[in-house]
Amino acid sequence: MSKVLKFKIDSTFGHFRQFNTTSSPMTYTIPPKPTIQGIIGAMLGLSKKEYLEKLKDVMIGIQLPKIPRKMFLTINIINTKRGYLFPLDVGSRTPIRYQYLRNPEYIIYVHIPDEELHNELKRRLEEHRSVYPPFLGTTECIANFKFLGEYDLIESSDKIVSSVVRTIDWENNKGMIEVEEYQHFIMKPGRIPIRFGTVYYGKNITTLDKTYKIGDENVAMWQD
Repeated sequence: MSKVLKFKIDSTFGHFRQFNTTSSPMTYTIPPKPTIQGIIGAMLGLSKKEYLEKLKDVMIGIQLPKIPRKMFLTINIINTKRGYLFPLDVGSRTPIRYQYLRNPEYIIYVHIPDEELHNELKRRLEEHRSVYPPFLGTTECIANFKFLGEYDLIESSDKIVSSVVRTIDWENNKGMIEVEEYQHFIMKPGRIPIRFGTVYYGKNITTLDKTYKIGDENVAMWQD
């Protein structure tokens, strides 16, 4: 029977840059699937050039224990092309306002069809060891993680979930939508986004996505 790994990941700050922002970067509340692939790839020691290909078939589910608040911080961007890290001239520094998440935390469900990668990720989660340090969006947002268990992946007929979804049964939905975001779903090698769509999060949402019974939770998960 197929298995799914469940773990919690959190940090003091997080920044998942929206693909359509430039000079003043804004953040998603919900990490896009390629970001979760990158976190898993870091734990497994996969390089930037290979993690998207090796993890292209993973199934992902996401829950938010709480909705993180957003705040702005001004960051000094330093021009390091001149060969030094701390230039003295004023023109080498550019203050940029970044939007950050404060104390973000997520429950991640992941099914990896490749048994070897699945077992390696399980071992690293259990031992709390990662090849590369995981972070929530940017390298300044180093994250902590905690293994929450391995479960059977059982498809469910119950379409009411409290997890991130991509579709909503609008005719039957009685849940409250707390987050709605337009994101990139898939990135090809070179980290170029090629597919986009809307994700939703809330309590007791009725979805048209495939759902799975994972322990005591009913969770929407997707692969593409």
